[in-house]
Amino acid sequence: MMNQTVENFYNKNQNQNYSDEYDNQHGPRVDWIIKRFKLDLLQGQRICDVGAGRGNFFKRLNPNNTFIGIDGADIKNGKLCDFLSLKVDLDYPFADILSNEEKFDFLICSETLEHLSGLDNCILEMKKILKENHYAIFTIPHVSVTHPIIYPGIFYPEQNFKIFLEQYAWIVEDFDIYQDGWPTCCFLVRNAPMMEQKVLFPKHESKFHGVSPREATNL
Repeated sequence: MMNQTVENFYNKNQNQNYSDEYDNQHGPRVDWIIKRFKLDLLQGQRICDVGAGRGNFFKRLNPNNTFIGIDGADIKNGKLCDFLSLKVDLDYPFADILSNEEKFDFLICSETLEHLSGLDNCILEMKKILKENHYAIFTIPHVSVTHPIIYPGIFYPEQNFKIFLEQYAWIVEDFDIYQDGWPTCCFLVRNAPMMEQKVLFPKHESKFHGVSPREATNL
């Protein structure tokens, strides 16, 4: 159950109509992510954007790729963009909808996970649609951004989110923070087999970011 502040935020914005101003505001961040993590080198790949929005990533990537976008937003004027192939509720299982599709080579999930009450569901469903040991980009707002988060303990600090991902065998291979305008934590992750999932508190670890695991209540 969301707290009232977060619920009011989403109720107010669920029918938002993204404008060119939104694209202009977030375009530099998307450009930086693409260059920093070399997404501009992707060619001939099947790419899925979970939470595609207006397709800001797809618009900037090599058109030789195959793009499929899914999103749960209810936009007043219909589809958010030409790339939005499916409208689904990301809080519930959605991989079966794509069961007739070949698995994807690369996955993008940007500024989406923090909106979901079924976060664990989405994390697992994305593993199902991405090829094993292939890569994804996950981005979340930095703690300095005043943006409602349903489960702040999972996302802040960003080390907590890394640990959360590792529980589901998403191995973080690279990390950086976009600092301008809308500070964003960016994770390049590998879709590892579930046998590589990491336990939350290994027996040999007596400390968790400087405190006893019993005192670490964020997760």
